Amino acid sequence: MVLMIFIRGKLIHLFFVSVSGQWGEWGAWSECNAECGRGTRRRSRRCDDPPPTDGGPGCEGPAADRKPCVSVCPAVDGGWSGWSGWTSCTPDCRRFRRRECTAPKPRNGGRYCEGGSDSDTGSQNCTGGLCKREIFFKMIFGKTED
Repeated sequence: MVLMIFIRGKLIHLFFVSVSGQWGEWGAWSECNAECGRGTRRRSRRCDDPPPTDGGPGCEGPAADRKPCVSVCPAVDGGWSGWSGWTSCTPDCRRFRRRECTAPKPRNGGRYCEGGSDSDTGSQNCTGGLCKREIFFKMIFGKTED
């Protein structure tokens, strides 16, 4: 800034006055940068209220600020995996298979797969209903059960 002093229309003194910069208001905080879990929020300000002039010093302190934040993770309900292959036929003429609640696993308070743990195994007769325990043992082991 230039300050001029006139007396009776004549310039007596000419001063150069520097102006120190001052921070403007902080901007609004940003949204949390994490979609799920821990992240950071940011805000900034400008050295423009007033800006430094004529060699005046700039603003002191940071132009940016940040703070931690946590975004709530959405609930994910569980989904069933595909069935495993069937086991070999048992002496009771049954075969079994399994599946798991891992496609995806339930997270963040999501529900377990529909049907609950009662739906994670399957079984069926493996001889078309013709199974007699004694006949099965004789076919497999060549003798009946002791």
